[in-house]
Amino acid sequence: MKEYSILMLKPNACFEEFINDVFDNLKKLNLEVIYEKKILLTIDDINKCFLHKDIEYVKYITSGDVIFYIVYGYDAHEKLYKMKHYLRKKFHVTNTIKNLIHSTDSGNEYHMWLGYFFPELESKKYSNSGDFNVLINRNKKIENQLFEIINKTNIRYCAINITNLEEGKVKELFLFYNNKLIIYYTFEIRICYGNEFIKTLVYFKEKDYDDLKEYINKPILMNDLENIINKYGVTVYLYDFPIPALELKKFRKVIFERNINLSLIVKKFSVYSLLKQFKQIGIDGLFCYSPKYSLEQGELYMELCELIGLSSLGGSCGLTDFGNFSVSIETITEFNLLFNIRGRK
Repeated sequence: MKEYSILMLKPNACFEEFINDVFDNLKKLNLEVIYEKKILLTIDDINKCFLHKDIEYVKYITSGDVIFYIVYGYDAHEKLYKMKHYLRKKFHVTNTIKNLIHSTDSGNEYHMWLGYFFPELESKKYSNSGDFNVLINRNKKIENQLFEIINKTNIRYCAINITNLEEGKVKELFLFYNNKLIIYYTFEIRICYGNEFIKTLVYFKEKDYDDLKEYINKPILMNDLENIINKYGVTVYLYDFPIPALELKKFRKVIFERNINLSLIVKKFSVYSLLKQFKQIGIDGLFCYSPKYSLEQGELYMELCELIGLSSLGGSCGLTDFGNFSVSIETITEFNLLFNIRGRK
């Protein structure tokens, strides 16, 4: 399936040979540039929209124009990620700061850049295909809201959060079918852990609703969640996972310093140990992409997923209009695989 991504050429990449090479590679990858923009970035831009804010990087990235390209095509995020590393190698880039080219991640960074650097565009027209935490208005007709998603957005895979829906509305949702929209169902539970409640999204099959509805938005223990996973084959992601303020602050410092021991440092965090416990009871992944997350928070979530072997997921979470936040094809494919494997139990 086709999707959008953003490519940025940095100040030392805006020369003819490199630009021609970029377009040659885009053509080979069957990717199309549909919009471009040249900008002289400011310090304020960096503070608002960039992960790295160290002095050397800020000085470099604001030293001349950068060029942004909105790129469209099959598996655009993954292809651009591989392309930027190929081009850095081809042009013998050894400096981790002055590294010519960048492509956005599939959720937080992409939508932040789209909204900030392209305010003249209607963002939902450039959203991608997946939203795995869609909150619909229980006071409006469900069918009308689903047709709004189909007709006015690019979302084609969505998980409807039924936590706040009455049972009659849920049954109304189950009756809806349209071949342009693949619908999953999810609800929230709260895991009791010490003095905290950890939000969790449970993705389930329609046939299991009557057995699972007693758990909706209820506090349960970790071993209860393990039993639910094993009995019903649900797919489970931790959502809004709490990160101690001191650990997030330390992570920001590590990013700022470009510390090469980042992974070793993260493994010492209490949040790393806690997530490993959840992994052992069968948790599938972690919500890494949401309109409410800062780039640093999302980056830490993604780092934790990579280190522990968890899947990453994301969605609008009721924080923006339908279609204004989405995740990539790669994320959708990974979720589908987990959901279908679990559903066979």
